[in-house]
Amino acid sequence: MTSFLSEGISYSVGTDLLGALARILVLIFVLSVHEWAHAFAAYRCGDPTAKNLGRMTLNPIKHLDPIGFVMMLVCSVGYAKPVPVNEYNFRHPKRDSVFVSLAGILANFILAVIFLFVTTAIATLAPGFWYSGSLYVFFLSEILNDFVVLDIGLMVFNLLPIFPLDGFHVVEAHTRSNNRYRTFMYRYGQRILLGLLLESVLMGALFRTTGVAVFYYLDLLGNLMHFLSTWIIWPLQWVFNAFWGVFV
Repeated sequence: MTSFLSEGISYSVGTDLLGALARILVLIFVLSVHEWAHAFAAYRCGDPTAKNLGRMTLNPIKHLDPIGFVMMLVCSVGYAKPVPVNEYNFRHPKRDSVFVSLAGILANFILAVIFLFVTTAIATLAPGFWYSGSLYVFFLSEILNDFVVLDIGLMVFNLLPIFPLDGFHVVEAHTRSNNRYRTFMYRYGQRILLGLLLESVLMGALFRTTGVAVFYYLDLLGNLMHFLSTWIIWPLQWVFNAFWGVFV
């Protein structure tokens, strides 16, 4: 009985540690890909600023921001060091600024699609694989799942039209400099974003501590992210399941 209990505890601790490790490794990679995509797009549009500063690389040391990385681990929303861009070097400033802003988002979406394609393939063609009870299999499943969830989450978060996120830069490129929304966001955008992040962390902590459902529903950013992410992942998953189902 003691041996069985000890084994159960050991397995539980192992899954917790491997789950945390998988999340950290995937997070480092997806953030690096996101920033690399910005730098690469800017370079292709005529601006070598990021490349000259060594930012057109997948080396995470060049991209990770300590505070933003910790926030991603704690509340699934954070940031990396912004890639420096000089729009005066662009061949077509308005078009290229939108392209560069969306490049990181597109890179995360492509990664999510690839790994969701793989996970649905395994789930459909070899359903028993995930139930082997092996820690190695658990670690692999966590890696694949985190790639999908974190990439989609990062994509959705950056699409929000709040300064200084990528979604705001798209709005910025299609509005005049005296636009009221732009002016408002330049002044208050960072405070709004920080407020939403802190509110999400606080509501999440209160819900986990007390179990009171109202705190879950008061998590404005968390619920918005979950809603939008679900409506992106679910249709893709349905299509891929249908595709692989043909082979079963």
